[in-house]
Amino acid sequence: MKLLVEAGARLDAKNKLGWTPLWIVEGVSDNGTTKQMLHTAALLRAIMTARGVA
Repeated sequence: MKLLVEAGARLDAKNKLGWTPLWIVEGVSDNGTTKQMLHTAALLRAIMTARGVA
């Protein structure tokens, strides 16, 4: 994650479904199972706030 941010990755990018990186790491339901990456979500939120993207 940090490598992508340091390389200038857009934090507000959206895929074809309109999903953002933050939305995905906060929890995506896959076949009835929710997959969350809460540590990554917290890190992403902090970086977005520091950049003024949030």
